Amino acid sequence: MKSFKKLFLNFKKIWPYAKNNKKDMIIDIVGMFLLSIIGFITPYLSAKLIIYITSENFDRLIQVAIIIFFIEIVRNTFNMICSKFFSTFYHNSCTNLRLDILNKALSLETFELDNNSSGVFIDRINRDAGNIPAVLDKVENLIFDFIMNIGILVTVFIINKILFLYIIIAVAIIFSIEKVAINKRYEIDKKRRQINEKITALIGESIRGIRDIKVLNADLKILTKSKEDLVDSMNKTLEMNKINYRYRWFSGGVKDLYQLFLIVLGVYLINNHLITLSNFIIIFMYRDRIQNLLTSTINMAESLKDFNVSFDRVFEIIDGKKFKKESFGKLNLEQLNGKIEFKHLNFSYKESPTLDNLSFTIRPNQIVAFVGKTGSGKSTIFNLINDYTL
Repeated sequence: MKSFKKLFLNFKKIWPYAKNNKKDMIIDIVGMFLLSIIGFITPYLSAKLIIYITSENFDRLIQVAIIIFFIEIVRNTFNMICSKFFSTFYHNSCTNLRLDILNKALSLETFELDNNSSGVFIDRINRDAGNIPAVLDKVENLIFDFIMNIGILVTVFIINKILFLYIIIAVAIIFSIEKVAINKRYEIDKKRRQINEKITALIGESIRGIRDIKVLNADLKILTKSKEDLVDSMNKTLEMNKINYRYRWFSGGVKDLYQLFLIVLGVYLINNHLITLSNFIIIFMYRDRIQNLLTSTINMAESLKDFNVSFDRVFEIIDGKKFKKESFGKLNLEQLNGKIEFKHLNFSYKESPTLDNLSFTIRPNQIVAFVGKTGSGKSTIFNLINDYTL
């Protein structure tokens, strides 16, 4: 219940980034509603096909087949319309979210930028902010698959209550096993993304400072550090894969047992005249679609976990809970007096000289540009002006 509450609150925070595309979202939701109705009808009509085949009622068989044909045309049309409008919603909300997180990053305290690598912000602006709408797109498709397949459960319920109850219990057991795996992967994935932030920062800084790296002959150190971080990231990915293999093996065995006992239970019900052979054939032929329903549910749960991870990382910047933002007063200075002047300034970091006998004057309303290669002291000058290095 707690996870559903968190999910609802997260969706509520995301909505403002998409409200300008409210019309697209409404059309998409209406289309999904109509698709859900089709999802309930189609399995029932498909079951009728099997009944008419086994009873050799070919006239009714052709009639139902034609009805299903036209329903499928309508379904594909609505699916195309929904995809078109959701695509517009996705791209606009993704752009708005990225612009907002970039705007909030620009207002962070300077010490936050100094104490955190650039990868922390690049990954969240680029990957996580883009991942949120992408996950929503994936969830919408999974919901569509879920709705399309849930009509099968309704059909099974109508045909036989005992088999319906058996299938619900089996699905619940398999889902519980998979949910444990999802939660374990979720915790590892959070750590993996933190490592990837370091990798992004290291690569970005290395590319920007490639001249200095060559001059200092520090390429071996950079490669060694990059290898360490890449290995750490790969190990986390392998750890997630191991969880997948282990739990898939276990849940796969449970699924095989489910199918075996479905046949055994079906034979028992047929022998005791609790279900007809044709009706059991219908349910048995739907077994793969019932597993698709389970798969859609599991994938949806995993996607929502992925959504929550990206959401938390993005809104740590937007809300300012982890990264402190600058606060500005309301004083507006129309005119500044005085000047900025450096006279014969020498400055060094430890024993490495950065500025040597530097002199310049900047007068009010004068525009001045500092130009130079990486490491020549441009940032140092601004830090001295702002008293950050003292």
